[in-house]
Amino acid sequence: MLENLAIINSIEDQRSVDFTGKINLLSIKGQHLGELIFIDGEFVSSIYKESSGLKSFYNMLIDSYDQLDIKFIVEPEIIENPNRNIHFPYSILLKKAAQIIEKYQYSRKNRPPEGVMLRLNADFVSSDIEVTPEEYSLMTVLIDFHDVKSIYKNCGLLDYEITNALVGLRKKSALKVIATKK
Repeated sequence: MLENLAIINSIEDQRSVDFTGKINLLSIKGQHLGELIFIDGEFVSSIYKESSGLKSFYNMLIDSYDQLDIKFIVEPEIIENPNRNIHFPYSILLKKAAQIIEKYQYSRKNRPPEGVMLRLNADFVSSDIEVTPEEYSLMTVLIDFHDVKSIYKNCGLLDYEITNALVGLRKKSALKVIATKK
């Protein structure tokens, strides 16, 4: 599954030559989407679409898996004092990435359209119905953000976890659809 992703091949190429520098991630139109930083072949940092760390790395892989057109430019440079946000060995990241993509495939059919506006049901908040940790995390985001696009952007959970939490909260009648943007 992952071996067919061009970005994985590029990462592995840079790791094999003890690369120091970054791989810039660009849209087809040339917009900067993020970067992957390496020091002596070790993958130490990921920034992608306004998120960083593991979430950005896994979301970048999901976008690559979905065949969104992402170009990457390898840029050797001296990296002093990187803001390290990846702390796991690369082999562990790949195993987890395969699991995440599998879960993403299963959950993406349940993802609501970006234009939907959601609110927490006040009766649910004051009830004693149990929620999962992911649902609770999502509920804290729903206090400030109501449109689906902003929810996915501002929640610290991975995309498939957000989708599953939305489905769970909807089944518990915790969410109200308040509007649909066109």
